[in-house]
Amino acid sequence: MAEIAANTRDRIIEEAEYLIQTRGYDSFSFAHLEERIGIRKASIHHHFPSKTDLGLEIVKRFRANCQGAFDQLDRECSDPIDRLKAYAGLFIQAIENGGRMCLCGILAAGFSTLPTPLLKQLRSAALEHENWLSKTFQEGLETKRIQPRGDADSLAQRFFSSLEGAMLLSRMNGGSKKFKVLVAELLGDLPAAPPRRPKSKA
Repeated sequence: MAEIAANTRDRIIEEAEYLIQTRGYDSFSFAHLEERIGIRKASIHHHFPSKTDLGLEIVKRFRANCQGAFDQLDRECSDPIDRLKAYAGLFIQAIENGGRMCLCGILAAGFSTLPTPLLKQLRSAALEHENWLSKTFQEGLETKRIQPRGDADSLAQRFFSSLEGAMLLSRMNGGSKKFKVLVAELLGDLPAAPPRRPKSKA
């Protein structure tokens, strides 16, 4: 019975996360989950007494998954440019997986109506992305792989904001195709120019 309950709880989280990523927080309800999963709303309330409780669990799991992704990118990509390419690739994967949006962006789009506990979790999630990006940009600046167009923090915020904004706009403007164009432009602007070779005196 405990295993069945755990599986039901995980299914609720997964389906609710999909609905938030494709519809937004304000546009899904326990009635939608009841229809998609095939269980009564009372059973959903047993696991999550309120929508806020469910939202908090989703964002907490999102943060844990993102941290795991950051750790994997750090291990697998020694070059900061390659790391940023792989990071942007995660956004592309989400769009191509049923038109999903990043939870940070889709929740931020409706921040004015979010309950305070969920808003706090959202801010922490966004900060974790920016901190990881800042560390990556700092490495790129120190190794001269990235053009010095500002400090690491400002570069990280600009990069993250550009991806999130473009991801939201991609919903009505060409899907992943145009998003990929923007990503290519962002990444193309990052590498520093190779040093000039001194002219031969011969």
